[in-house]
Amino acid sequence: MHIWLQRWQGSLAQTLAAQILQALTQGPRAWLITPLHPQGFPYLRLGDSNVEHFASLPSRPQLLAGSWVEPLLPSPTLLIVGAGHCGLSLAQIAHLAGFRIWVQDDRPDWVTPQRFPVAERLCSEPFAQLIPHLHRIPQLYIALVTRSYSLDCQILRAIYHSGLTPHYLGMIGSRKRVQTVLRTLAQEGIPETAFS
Repeated sequence: MHIWLQRWQGSLAQTLAAQILQALTQGPRAWLITPLHPQGFPYLRLGDSNVEHFASLPSRPQLLAGSWVEPLLPSPTLLIVGAGHCGLSLAQIAHLAGFRIWVQDDRPDWVTPQRFPVAERLCSEPFAQLIPHLHRIPQLYIALVTRSYSLDCQILRAIYHSGLTPHYLGMIGSRKRVQTVLRTLAQEGIPETAFS
């Protein structure tokens, strides 16, 4: 076993710590590179520049060219659409599982800090207004737990037309409800395969 100990101090260390926190909470994807020689100091490489170079960096910690390279991945974000009893329970469970929680519902009285204390963001504006913010989330998961199939259609339509591609998109409901939603969207020219 090899152990590398290095003291971080001063303004350079404070700046690096702030950059690491920003990468872990807001993205973009980054790698912490620790040169394994006494004069080296760790630094970050951000994934939004020099794409060819970063495509070769590892997706798990490993030794690479005399440096220890660790990917820094922000916690995934779960957007729960619907603030009813299913949304409440899902928020609590997903928070325990390490997700950052966003909740959207067009009923302001339902989307409150008292009801969703674990939520990072509460949104009572229409779903379509959220889309520009959602495009900036690197690991986005969306769960539709709305009160009606017409809302599901409206949200899925907005997701499809915006080009948003979450890591996961799920919808609660009976088989009949899901089929009704998909059939309605298919009649508008949105293929069922767009959500599979």
